[in-house]
Amino acid sequence: MQYLNNISYEQYEGSILQSRDFGEFEVIKCNSSREILIEFVETGFRKICQTKEIKTGVIQDRSVPSVFGVGVLGDKYSTKYKLPDNKSKPFKEYETWVGLLKRCYSTLVHKKRPSYSNCMVSKNFQHYTYFYEWCNEQVGFNNAGWHLDKDILFKGNKVYSENTCVFV
Repeated sequence: MQYLNNISYEQYEGSILQSRDFGEFEVIKCNSSREILIEFVETGFRKICQTKEIKTGVIQDRSVPSVFGVGVLGDKYSTKYKLPDNKSKPFKEYETWVGLLKRCYSTLVHKKRPSYSNCMVSKNFQHYTYFYEWCNEQVGFNNAGWHLDKDILFKGNKVYSENTCVFV
């Protein structure tokens, strides 16, 4: 991708380039150096990006399972928000979602807490967009100190889903 450093953003249009981790993408339209429409070749996922993302190849296809190999971010909701000091902090929905995926699909967690080794996440909960919206409809989600529980409704439950989880 080194050759891209010497050309202007307008010259990207129509090019098929390689992202660092998500395969090839095509540059569809260049409106400015901060507004470049790309489409991933394999999935058809489209997004707006900037020249610096194209030059480094750090462009994420949010339609593929990239979180613990099963979690799909989607493009509807952000995972972080900016603080006044320009730092960012993850949304509560995102932290909760990553936490349940980690409990189910991280071998490090399974070594420390073997009771999670046979747990899984429903197809709906594998999608951050669905999980985000589900959380915001739940009683107790925004209550301080409340957390997601998968086995209070069904003792011994091993599936995180909209039918088995509540905030307690």
